[in-house]
Formats: sequence, structure tokens, C-alpha cells
Amino acid sequence: MKKFYTLLVSAVVALAANATDFYLIGGFNGWTLKDPTCLFTAQGDGTYVLDLGVTLTSGFKINDGTWSNDNCNFGNNGSKLVIGEVYNLSVGGSSKDIAISENIENPHLVFNPEAKTLLITGQSKEAVYCYAVHGEVFDGATWTSGNMEEVDGKWVLTAAIVPGSFGLMQMDAESLKQTGWFAGVPVGEEAPTFTLDNLGQPQAVTDLEDVRANWSSNLEGEYTFTFDPEALTLTINEASGIASVIVDNDAPAVYYNLQGVEVANPVRGIYIQVRGTSVKKVVL
Repeated sequence: MKKFYTLLVSAVVALAANATDFYLIGGFNGWTLKDPTCLFTAQGDGTYVLDLGVTLTSGFKINDGTWSNDNCNFGNNGSKLVIGEVYNLSVGGSSKDIAISENIENPHLVFNPEAKTLLITGQSKEAVYCYAVHGEVFDGATWTSGNMEEVDGKWVLTAAIVPGSFGLMQMDAESLKQTGWFAGVPVGEEAPTFTLDNLGQPQAVTDLEDVRANWSSNLEGEYTFTFDPEALTLTINEASGIASVIVDNDAPAVYYNLQGVEVANPVRGIYIQVRGTSVKKVVL
């Protein structure tokens, strides 16, 4: 009997050692791996549960705390998740971010990795978005952001730029967390390059659920970006001084942690730095 009990304990320990931890990860937490506040709890019946303590915004996935295991990378099935309805997940490294049409307050998530399903309940809240040009076009090296300003239903930024790659970052207007990404065309197709030859010509923007290739630009000087979220187009013109928002690198820097909380005296770590209309992630 003692031998059988020892074998049983060993088996339980082995199963526990082989158990997989699952985490929710997305723009809402700055895509932080192994965030302890986003760890699902196994229920013993094959399901995992998470009561998230923050508002859930569009653009998230489930993984094992790494990006290295394709079998533990759960994402978008090609449609948007609906609150209160079971959502069938896709699996693999090529799976896209899960999108929702509204924010979810007090989200309760039930995840079944075997059935590849996710059910989210909670209170829906209208999603309000803002946008930024994000890329290496501001200094030619690092990827930084220039926040756009809404003008008559369109989003506008005037800034001094240099040649480089870029895209449009969609953010939750309240938390400034990234909720999506707009760019040129699906990967595999050649994204347009913005040049003097196509100034003023609207370029098509792909849907957030598509896999996208970033734009490139060989422009240098002061130009105005205009994004039309209804028509899904981006236009670049020579700066006219109208509805301009200039990236001010001389403005005082304000720091936020990855949960969106302002930090008065940041110490060593990763922070979101807001300087004027520029937003970027920095390591101190």
C-alpha cells in the first residue's frame, strides 16, 4: 500500500510539474509576458479562469508566457469576439490578435485550451480611439510616435520627418493603450512608398484584422499626415500650417508604467514616455 501511495504522489507531482500556465497578453498590459495579474487559474475540469482587474481593450492573445510555443499561442479566428458568446480560437505563431468592437469592464474569462474556446463576460463600454503615426520617420533610427489630432472626423499630424518605415497605431483614448495597427497591405504584397510623386494621393489602409506590411517613405522635411478612419485611407501632403500638430521634442517628459499609471520619479525599468505629442517605450 505504501508503494502504491508513493507512486500516486509521484504521478500527481509529475502532472503538476507538466501543467501549463496560461496568460492573457495584449495592448492593455503593454504586451508584458508572464504578467502575474493576467495568469489564468486552472479549474481542474480542463478550463482556466481569469478575472481581470483592468478594462480589456481590443488586441490581445493567450499564450504560455512565451512566444516560442506555437501550440500555446491562441488568437483571432478571422472574426471579432462578442461579449457573452463562445469564441473559437485559432492556434499557432501566425494567429492574429483577438479583436473586440467595445471595451469590457470587469471581464471574466473562461478559456478551454483543449476545445480552443474563450468566453468573456462583463460590462461593455463604448470604445473610443485615437491614433498616432508610429515609426522611424521621426529620427531615422528608433520607432517613436507622433500623436494625431482629430479634425472634422479625420486624424491629422504635421511633423518634420526623415526617410523610414512607419504605420498607424490605434489606441484606446482613455488609457492610451495600443488596440490595433493600421498599415499598407497584407504581408506578401508590396506596400506603397510615399514619395513626392504620390503626395496628396490617398493610399488604402488595411483592416486591423489583416496581417500588414508597413509603409515606407523617402520624404524629408515637414509634412502633414491625414488618416480617414471611415474611408480607410492615409494621405501625406506638404505641410500647410493648417491643423498642424508638431512633435515637440523640447516638451517635458512624463512617464507612465505599463499599466498606464503616471510615475512621478521613475527608477530603473520599462516606461511609456510622453513628451509633447511623442509617445514611446523607454528603458531607464
